[in-house]
Amino acid sequence: MPRNSDINATIDEWVQGERDRKILKRSMIDRRTHEQIAEEMEISSRTVDNVTRRWRGVVTSQLP
Repeated sequence: MPRNSDINATIDEWVQGERDRKILKRSMIDRRTHEQIAEEMEISSRTVDNVTRRWRGVVTSQLP
């Protein structure tokens, strides 16, 4: 299982956009639900879902 520091560095390197990076970190490192992230960031849970679907595969494929 990758360390949080590896996940954080990979997100910073490969994910475009500050909002998308924040969503991925909240999801993959902090283990928050899509609903929690949506409420915190004042966006829809659908947006959170779309962002995590778009980037999760990119991030996991780049992890050591």
